[in-house]
Amino acid sequence: MQYLYVPCEFLLPCVWSPDDFGWRSSTLVETAPWDAFEPRVAAHGQDGAVAVWNKSDGTAGVELWANTHSRAGGWATPVRVDAGSNRMPSESSLASSAADNAVVAWIESVAGRQTVFASRLDNSGWSTPIVFNDASVGRASSPRVAMDAAGNAIVVWLQDTPGARRVTARRCPPAGLAGCSAPVPVGSLAGFADRPRLAMTPAGDAAVVWQQGELRAAWFSAASGLWDATPALIAAQASGAEVALDRHGRATVAWSAFDAAGKSNIYASRRE
Repeated sequence: MQYLYVPCEFLLPCVWSPDDFGWRSSTLVETAPWDAFEPRVAAHGQDGAVAVWNKSDGTAGVELWANTHSRAGGWATPVRVDAGSNRMPSESSLASSAADNAVVAWIESVAGRQTVFASRLDNSGWSTPIVFNDASVGRASSPRVAMDAAGNAIVVWLQDTPGARRVTARRCPPAGLAGCSAPVPVGSLAGFADRPRLAMTPAGDAAVVWQQGELRAAWFSAASGLWDATPALIAAQASGAEVALDRHGRATVAWSAFDAAGKSNIYASRRE
């Protein structure tokens, strides 16, 4: 494909602003009187951004807040996302799509139980948070969210069950969190899963990697709506694994591991 370059002087008026290139000046996106910390940010829509963060309520509690940015209007007014009362939201994960949707998932302690909550952003604002692991009685942790171009979302987390900790997933359509699938365990491996990482293609396929003694990976097919029945073994030992998907659905996993001489090296594996 060939591109035609048109010099600026042929596009009238040709006026540049100091802000047309490079990093802008820093902007305060929240004005609460108490400490704010642990921000998460994602590209939002065609030219904007969405950010979420934790904020102290000035007593013993923590709240989850959010703000959105558009190129035309800048940053909007911050809004509170969680509806809890001093339940200490933590471990938040945020994803957004080109369809102007976003989903944030986080952990709150409810009646002493670590619970996954999630809220969705659309044209009406942030939805009322819902409990995501409502059918499970064990402790939940480490939520991760990803979205495709159409606004479908996948949320994964670690769910404790008697004698095990499994990666668990739900898929949610663009219509809202009320239509999410039931929680499903990703594979049936024995033992304790740790440190899940999630990525999604624009078309809706997804990959999750985690450590469970070994480094494991599972693939989600948007066409079938199913995860791999048997997670793939990527490496016998690994630390700090991360995963990324390109728009064609090719996956790359990278991790560190020690060799026979005791040197830590970086390894990678591809799913073509």
